[in-house]
Amino acid sequence: MKKLVLWKNQWHIIIIIFATLLLSLLSWLRLAKYVGVFFIKSFHGSESRIVKVYSPQIGTGNFGLMNSIADIKNDIRVCWSVYKSLELSSADSLITYLTVGEITSVQVILGKSGWLFYCSKIDGDSIADFEGTNRFSQDEITKIVVASLSVQENMKNKGRKFVIFIAPNKENLYVEYMPEVYKHSEISSTDILINHLLSSGVNVVSPKADLLLNRHNKQLYYSTDMHWNQLGAYIGVKNTLQTWGIFLPDLAERKIIAKARGAGDLARMLGLSFLFHNEVEYTVDGTSTKMGGKKFEIEQDKGKLGHFHNDKAPTKGKLLIVGDSFRISMLPSLREQFSDVYVAHRAHFKVDTFNKINPDYVIAEYVERYSREIKNINTLFNK
Repeated sequence: MKKLVLWKNQWHIIIIIFATLLLSLLSWLRLAKYVGVFFIKSFHGSESRIVKVYSPQIGTGNFGLMNSIADIKNDIRVCWSVYKSLELSSADSLITYLTVGEITSVQVILGKSGWLFYCSKIDGDSIADFEGTNRFSQDEITKIVVASLSVQENMKNKGRKFVIFIAPNKENLYVEYMPEVYKHSEISSTDILINHLLSSGVNVVSPKADLLLNRHNKQLYYSTDMHWNQLGAYIGVKNTLQTWGIFLPDLAERKIIAKARGAGDLARMLGLSFLFHNEVEYTVDGTSTKMGGKKFEIEQDKGKLGHFHNDKAPTKGKLLIVGDSFRISMLPSLREQFSDVYVAHRAHFKVDTFNKINPDYVIAEYVERYSREIKNINTLFNK
């Protein structure tokens, strides 16, 4: 009788165990399907989708007598590795989160109050930035300063207004939501770099101080995404333009519109969008929030130069912003202020394109975790 009562009181444990076994069974069945399709395609001489996309070094289906066993073992290993990373991650994350309230991921950290943080070590290193363990060498700082001054001088000689803009990582803005196991360095490596750039005469802007001052008034970064929202970007744009004598109203003077956004990119990485989905999108009333459909798609998805025109803009002239994904939320505020805004990702931008645009204003945007890439700024703008 006592055993029966015990199991009745712990029915939720039974459900979790059952769900875990069911998910495991489904995962193995799907793995069998992938491996089956893989070998069928291999023996018919066609390229597997997995081979093509994820492992160009796998055998292509020509299983010779001498190599067949080694090839099969390698193919199974790669199939399982790819399948596990793509198909089991959400199940693993869900089970771990529901049972122990933690997340196991090499890309995402679960912080306090449901905040998610990016922790990849191969796409910048936000955690090293947070803890201050990735200090620039003197040689690195010198190279960055020299390259920046070279570009700035070239811009000045051609009558262009130029700024290097560095957006802080989310971790360094919302420290209170980070797990306590990570020790925050008050002065980051990028802070030190910015001081060197400023003291050398480089027009570099960091809105970090202004963002820290305003972060409790309104949420400036997404909680389930690695990026800032349009409010954080507005402050960044305001800091940038005032170096050129263009002044925007304070955020407190603007009407803010809020609407549901859904899960951010970090939640999607985990495969847990359905759990971390209460994200809010803030927009500044009057800014150009409509991205222009096809134009935006061309710039974002196809890597081509984006161009937006606004007849009613108070500042007449061409502005070019070249940067990373943090440039996106800056566009509404920039498009409100400038008659022509051109935008491109650094990875796709060419010097020839820059010369064809012949911009009046230029923003070289870098998020903090990419600040080391400033040493290559010459390749973007100097010819």
